[in-house]
Amino acid sequence: QTVETDHCGSCTRCIDACPTDAITPYEVDARRCISYLTIERRERIDPALHEGMGDWVFGCDVCQDVCPHNSPRGALPTGRANPVYAPRREGFDLLEVLGWDEGARREAFTTSSMKRATLDMMRRNAMIALGNIMVREGHRRYEGHLRIAAEEGSPMKRETAMDVLKRLE
Repeated sequence: QTVETDHCGSCTRCIDACPTDAITPYEVDARRCISYLTIERRERIDPALHEGMGDWVFGCDVCQDVCPHNSPRGALPTGRANPVYAPRREGFDLLEVLGWDEGARREAFTTSSMKRATLDMMRRNAMIALGNIMVREGHRRYEGHLRIAAEEGSPMKRETAMDVLKRLE
């Protein structure tokens, strides 16, 4: 029988740092996890989670960044952090993502595992990020783009645009 070592002890760095409170001791609630929401969830995202998603459009590595046992930043005293798990926060032009068609999405992700996110998912994620930027910066400069998105496209695109606009009211 293998005995697992508890590397966490009294450390709560990941719990404290999680933007959506998805982490509790020894558990992650995928329904709140930004990585799950932006990469795996194929439906509308609960507006109550929008604020915590910040400007993340694909994944989130906050818990990995702060963990002394998983951090690719070399936080382990022995230097055992695996560079394969280095966090990537890819930059996106959010308005460009809103204007993508399927061909543009494919081209953007040609050599990337990010292609698992559908066009609708990427648009949804970009709209949530735009809404968070507008709230944070106190301006409404992207509101017109969201109003257009609320009128056309898939149900998820329209619903997300309406959710973001409602939050801005």
